[in-house]
Amino acid sequence: MRTSTSDSNAAMLRGDKVTLRPWRDDDVPFFVELRNDVQTQTALLAAPRPNTPDRVADWLNRRSDADDAAFFVIADNAGDTACGFIELREIDTLNRNGYLGIALAESVRGQGFAVEAMTLLEDYARSIFNLHKICLHVLAANGPDVKLYERCGYETAGVMREHFYRKGAYHDVAIMEKRIA
Repeated sequence: MRTSTSDSNAAMLRGDKVTLRPWRDDDVPFFVELRNDVQTQTALLAAPRPNTPDRVADWLNRRSDADDAAFFVIADNAGDTACGFIELREIDTLNRNGYLGIALAESVRGQGFAVEAMTLLEDYARSIFNLHKICLHVLAANGPDVKLYERCGYETAGVMREHFYRKGAYHDVAIMEKRIA
């Protein structure tokens, strides 16, 4: 796995399959589709709602400009096309932790992109922010995502019972964490 920084001073992290890079204008149509996918938004513990290109560009700007976060597009190395995003948010440099968020297009799941993207982000979090631990929230009943996180070394630290409301029912949310330093 390789890591590099571009000449434009924008952080770029390159692996064998994916590159983590800043978003570009030509990524907006992909993110419009992702942000309008109800299943993906539910997995992200978000309230699905209609998203226009302008609204998505605003979301991308807010994520990229946050002082306590690092947001990257996950781009397929074969064509440098956006296929997801990964972020560290609520970065707490005093206590050396932050929260992971990741989403991939259905078409690229199961190809190792998520594992590589998380490894690149963990290396970045350790070297740039000196983080000790990364946490995340996931629907406890989302077996595939929980198994992915476990394969990447995350452990369940607890469960928030009936924490997420969707389609007339409450769902448990697992808190997972990984020590990276």
